Amino acid sequence: MAEVKNNFIKSKMNKDLDARLVPQGEYRNAVNAQISRSEGEGVGSLENILGNYDIASFEPTIQNLTSIGYYVDQVNDFIYVFLTDNSGSRYISSGVGSNHFVYRVDPSGPSVISTKLLEGPFLNFSKLNPIYGVNLLETLLFWTDNKNQPRRINVTRAASDSTYYTTEDQISVAQYNPFEAIYLWKSSGTTDTVPYETTMKDVTSKFMPGGGTAIVFDPAPNPGPKDIWTITSPNFNFYPNAPAPGQEVGIITSPGGPIVPLTPPVTVISPSSNSSVKFSSNVTILEGQELVFFPNPYYDPNYAGDSAFLEDKFVKFSYRFKFENNEYSLVAPFTQACFIPKQDGYFLTTGPTENDNNQTQAVNSSIVSFMENKVNSIGLQIPLPSAQSSLISDFKITEIDILYKESDALIIKVVETIQVSTLTNSNKFYEYVYTGKKPYKTLLEKEIARVYDKVPVRAFAQESSGNRIIYSNFQNRHTPPNLLDYSVAATEKSEFNLFNGSATSTNSGGIIAGTSIAISILAGGIQIGSIVTSLTAGVAIPENTSVTGGDLINTIILDKNVTLVNPSSLIFTQSSSKYTTSSIEYPNHSLKTNRSYQVGVVLSDRFGRTSDVILSNSTNLITIGGESYSGPSLYSPYIDNAVNANSWRGNSLKVLFNTPIGPSNPDGFSPGLYNGEAGSSLYNPLGWYSYKIVVQQKEQEYYNVYVPGAIKGTLQGLDVDNNTSRIILINDNINKVPRDLSEVGPQDKTFRSSVQLIGRVQNNSDQWDPLTENIGNEQYFPERRTFTTNTIQPLFDAFDWPASGFNTSSPPEQQPLDNDQSLFAFYNAEANPFLAEITTSQIETEQFGVRNLRSPAEAPPYVVSDNLCVLETKPVISLLDIYYETTTSGLISDLNTAILNDLGVSNTLENFNFNAFNENMADLANINSSNFELIDNFGSPLTPVTDYSSFVLLSAFDNQNPEQNVLTAAGGTYFELVGTSSVNSYNVRVTSNFVNNIFYGSNEEVRIFTLTFQATLAPGGETIDYTETIILGNTNPEMYRNPNDPPTDIIPSFLNLGSLSNPISASTILLTTIYGRNGANTLDNPNTSNDLTWKIDSVVDSENNNVTGSTDFTLEIINDIAVTPWVETCKVKNSLVPPNSIPSKNYTLAISLSDAAGAVRNLILNVFYLTLPTDVIERNYAIGGNSYRFVEVQFDNLTSAGNGFYIYTGTWSDLTSGLIGNTIAINNPTQNADSCPFNASTVPSWYYGGSAVTSEAVARDKVVSCFPGSTIGLGGEIFIGDSSDFGWNINL
Repeated sequence: MAEVKNNFIKSKMNKDLDARLVPQGEYRNAVNAQISRSEGEGVGSLENILGNYDIASFEPTIQNLTSIGYYVDQVNDFIYVFLTDNSGSRYISSGVGSNHFVYRVDPSGPSVISTKLLEGPFLNFSKLNPIYGVNLLETLLFWTDNKNQPRRINVTRAASDSTYYTTEDQISVAQYNPFEAIYLWKSSGTTDTVPYETTMKDVTSKFMPGGGTAIVFDPAPNPGPKDIWTITSPNFNFYPNAPAPGQEVGIITSPGGPIVPLTPPVTVISPSSNSSVKFSSNVTILEGQELVFFPNPYYDPNYAGDSAFLEDKFVKFSYRFKFENNEYSLVAPFTQACFIPKQDGYFLTTGPTENDNNQTQAVNSSIVSFMENKVNSIGLQIPLPSAQSSLISDFKITEIDILYKESDALIIKVVETIQVSTLTNSNKFYEYVYTGKKPYKTLLEKEIARVYDKVPVRAFAQESSGNRIIYSNFQNRHTPPNLLDYSVAATEKSEFNLFNGSATSTNSGGIIAGTSIAISILAGGIQIGSIVTSLTAGVAIPENTSVTGGDLINTIILDKNVTLVNPSSLIFTQSSSKYTTSSIEYPNHSLKTNRSYQVGVVLSDRFGRTSDVILSNSTNLITIGGESYSGPSLYSPYIDNAVNANSWRGNSLKVLFNTPIGPSNPDGFSPGLYNGEAGSSLYNPLGWYSYKIVVQQKEQEYYNVYVPGAIKGTLQGLDVDNNTSRIILINDNINKVPRDLSEVGPQDKTFRSSVQLIGRVQNNSDQWDPLTENIGNEQYFPERRTFTTNTIQPLFDAFDWPASGFNTSSPPEQQPLDNDQSLFAFYNAEANPFLAEITTSQIETEQFGVRNLRSPAEAPPYVVSDNLCVLETKPVISLLDIYYETTTSGLISDLNTAILNDLGVSNTLENFNFNAFNENMADLANINSSNFELIDNFGSPLTPVTDYSSFVLLSAFDNQNPEQNVLTAAGGTYFELVGTSSVNSYNVRVTSNFVNNIFYGSNEEVRIFTLTFQATLAPGGETIDYTETIILGNTNPEMYRNPNDPPTDIIPSFLNLGSLSNPISASTILLTTIYGRNGANTLDNPNTSNDLTWKIDSVVDSENNNVTGSTDFTLEIINDIAVTPWVETCKVKNSLVPPNSIPSKNYTLAISLSDAAGAVRNLILNVFYLTLPTDVIERNYAIGGNSYRFVEVQFDNLTSAGNGFYIYTGTWSDLTSGLIGNTIAINNPTQNADSCPFNASTVPSWYYGGSAVTSEAVARDKVVSCFPGSTIGLGGEIFIGDSSDFGWNINL
């Protein structure tokens, strides 16, 4: 046999050419085929492709579950499948659309094993966002869907426990960001007015500055009790070098022991000396025991750290988390420098003489020797995202690194690594006590420079290279607000206040959230948002239960169910956003004065993606409690003489937020605000989560210049030229006020200096008084004045010494440089130090220093001016446009709650519901079923004019990408605010432009809107934004008999189309025409025919056979926009064309019309197909002497086989009784060549004589042959009146 052989080595399908012209090696068409690429003789052969078959099913109880992505692990023979039933793009918290799964399938064994790895609404999958990017690196499965942030799981852990991952925090590639700085304050455990203390401590000094120690010496010995004791070995570093009256006294009873109070507690009373002391009460003491005067309450005799390590350092601390996959979080904000100067920063007197004091020491050395760090123990209070015991389960955190950074270094070091597995309590803080331990490792440069997380917000594509994951086509950051509304001030640090409160309640039993609880306030105050806890036995309050209402004096309302007892003690704490702790946390820190500051805000999501610095749009001056706030920028002046130096706590920057941070809901690339409740429909894990305050301050490096007095005016002390002062520069001051040496000659001795000086402390006339000479200086208040340094030169050159020191004798004699010479008044004049001449002011009160003093009545006539003066050099201005991180940070939710509490306004609109916001809305219809209003924090309506001056609809953005503000849409706005501020009652209505463009279509992004309202409060003018998301509701579709505008005559749910005869004719192709529309408003909306789906759900014949899959019926859909744009036409047709036949039966067609929401309008159509015979009679037969009644049927109009004569060996009644429906079936009738039916004479059967003209005789002969007897007699015909009611179906 001839053989035709072809190969397709080109592996190319060619549909462009006629089949006869396709070149050798190409092919015209192929289905389920591939071209062999082997190197053997089979290359180019056409091979079958193996088909797919079902190996596993998932979650059989969930309908419409679809795979949106998969990954084949060819190394381990696993398939990873991502499943969801969510067909939309919105987050769905429960029910249909909230079912999301990741499965691992193992098809390699004898049976397929499906393992659920994780599930939950928080996965937020969507069929609209297929997962194309999936990679497996060892045991880490990474994926991205361009809807959520990139994610990853450890498949080994997930396979062993499908509940191992239950939150976004645990699966996101970007890790949780620790946003809070370490706290340096804690409870002191005392009952003081402010029972809190700094955790920066000196624990090695036995006594405080001014105190000391002594050993009890009693020759008697006489242990007492008595009040006067002899002491020896006194150790008192400060004047009067003995116990001082009023000092508390402690005792160390054994060497190396702790300091304990005397019993009873005593204080020193006068007189005292360094050899004996008198106490306020009689006490018992043993000889040799050590007394401690003014004892250090933090003294720790067992301190094992390095007490000197921090003395010369300004150290800051931070922390970071290590997660179970060996990744690290970002570094948390650093603390401020942990520094408290020795002697708490005070100049003290060390002895009885005029030179025994710190000021004299500073003059002699130009250094303040006690400006060293006295801190040697720091209790670092590290905030945690959850309780210590749940850090591993909630966040997969395994270690906490304690980080260390010196002020003059860029590197970050690790001091200690804490294993989280060792933390077992329920505290949300961990205290690490630092005791001078040296760091043990340094972070890499890439870790130091990692100030924000670079993991994309969303990514469309993902691939791996080596061990790295690479993203493409991604959104790398959120869009932040352009501006925020806040004001800043630089004022004295506030008193320590946590704004806590306590109360008791007499309610008992289980109390449902939202129920009023009676309280009696014991202390402090309560605000909306206060967190409630209790230590009372039997009280059960869930974590983070907060106050949401009540009058906050006699009643409160909580947001969670609680269980109380009678009575219950309740504790109320505020968020850290309101804390004022710096006066205790950083007791010696102060904002630098004479500086300009610009304060900004940086927002961050929960995973460390930060915004740029956001500035304020506030221009108003706001005064609260005597403090004025304005702008984002300010100048911090020097303090003036109105400040009480004894009570001044130092200055700080304060930020006043005037309106909450928003918007709350996502809006385009703006992420909205964080909502971590996966059970909420507003779940938003990528929203702005935290904030931190950053500061730009460009005046940087400066020096303090410590000089021995300043002499103004002439050298002889005359009251002239007082606008010129002279100071001596020694030691390091020569470098702090350097001479300009750029344009000088080799013989020049007089120089200028470009350094500007600012006076801070000046000597005064008390320096000339022997009784007050060691305190002869005072604060100088410079405002914004600077001094120009005119010249710097050696002292002798400035006054032409010694030439000027010759007397008038003849010949002149050289005078010694003693106190008779005016030059003697300068410090260390005989050493010829450098003298700087500075220009101050013509105004006496602004001049610096004192005039030289000479009085003939005094001896000596000139006194050395050596009292300490302090000047600052004008700071260097940095050209870097950089903001510095502060320790002020917190949660945006807490901040917003605090803002609203201060404003007294709720950030929600009362009764805003959009219940009437449906697609069938007409022009000017309201979206709310009833009006809404503005309320305060207690739920009471605001009063127009008094509480607020205006209320407007600012914007209305749809959900498209990018979003569109439909208030400015082409053709006009979609929404209008209706109502008036005079009655505080509002609604929102739609316009004709909305009706003309919006309906419930398949694109949900154009039917979800974010409305932003703004109220202007009175009288301050603050603004509050309200954000509401409204979602268009659906109205069910409808079917009609006619296409009128508007359509009328709704079709009932059941429609009988009657009977149709076979064979098919042109007039029977169209069964009926139906007109459908969606639920959009019939009168106004032109979109009523859009996004409709017609479907034949089922076809059941009269024998209850489901023939839905047959091709006998079809739907023709016509959307004729030009003729009937308001309806869509559906024609129900036979799919067969003449002269074909549909089996003659009664058919029930289930037709459905569904819209974009899946709402369905059902219709049942009934149609009966008849194949009608030419003749049907009942006739008497006589066979073999027996009488029978048979039915005879004649067909001669069939288009296919079956024409001819048929005999049924039974009566018409036998034939039609028991039928299901109206179809008579002639199935496999006995023909001439067939054997007779079983029991032919007793069981009625069909006989067929064929299609020839002899058909009648053939049929009768066959019947006779199957009955007893050999003759046949035909009797008369019996009329059958209802034969036309039946259809016939012939199967030969």
